[in-house]
Amino acid sequence: HPFVIESKKPLKVPDARNHPLTRKEEAVEKGGIVAFAVVPLLTPDGRAIGTIHGERDDHVVPSDDEIEDFLSFGAQLAALIEHGERLNLLQAALDKIPDPLIIYDALQRPRYANQRASELLHIQRGWRSDAPSKEEEERLALISPDVASALAIGRAGRRIHLPDHFEGSLVAGRIENWTKQTSGAFVNVEDLTFPSRV
Repeated sequence: HPFVIESKKPLKVPDARNHPLTRKEEAVEKGGIVAFAVVPLLTPDGRAIGTIHGERDDHVVPSDDEIEDFLSFGAQLAALIEHGERLNLLQAALDKIPDPLIIYDALQRPRYANQRASELLHIQRGWRSDAPSKEEEERLALISPDVASALAIGRAGRRIHLPDHFEGSLVAGRIENWTKQTSGAFVNVEDLTFPSRV
């Protein structure tokens, strides 16, 4: 409902068949919708990015308390959508990095691998919440000491030799949150074999 997105305010419709904004909508004409409410999905900065449509089986207009519940749920849903969009943008940017990059959480679990890291180590690309497979764990064991060092002392680096005649310069670093607490680590490997392959 464009009206709700523009106004950023809930819309209560006691009889959709006679309301000027809804009477010609297909859902009203063919779906039998009578009374309903539409609330905006508002991001924390106040942008409306969609709507939630709520109706009751008894054709009674949703109450003010129900509207408040919709607004609360809508704000949570908008925040999740916005978070997902940010992760997609971040992944797109990280995938453009030509060198392998892996991000770990503070418990040394891999949480992200860009395209090049996925190709090099044969691990899952993108964000993950699951544990690596046994085969992935074996490959990631090649860099686990560097992750542990980065989490413990802030930084690690060395020359690394991987299967398939790959040689690289590995740098691992600690990732801190805004309160300066450790939230994870990154591992970046500069491909030193690239010039010989060109």
